[in-house]
Amino acid sequence: MLDSKIGRESAKQVQRAASLVRVRLVRAHDMIAYLAILFTAIAALFGAPVFAVLPGAAILFSISLREQRQLSSRFAAIGAGHVLNMAAWQSAGHALMACGMAFGLGLFVRSLSF
Repeated sequence: MLDSKIGRESAKQVQRAASLVRVRLVRAHDMIAYLAILFTAIAALFGAPVFAVLPGAAILFSISLREQRQLSSRFAAIGAGHVLNMAAWQSAGHALMACGMAFGLGLFVRSLSF
């Protein structure tokens, strides 16, 4: 009897945590992120220096940080606030990688077309 009561309490806690950390499937800033990646590739296509990666990465990183700040109170409520600290560093790396790959794609297309 005691085990089933503990199991129900655990299930309630998991359900409560899931309701606190609900992420929208469609984000409003997706188009801005896609445009930042696209413009980075276009900049490489037209011969921009490699530093053209930085503005695109900064845009992606700022979008990611904004979304993480919106979730910070929810994560803190369930005791997982430390997860977002590490996620910020990962977001910076992912933003640089995404724009770097877009820049590389732009260079590749440029080498094929010119």
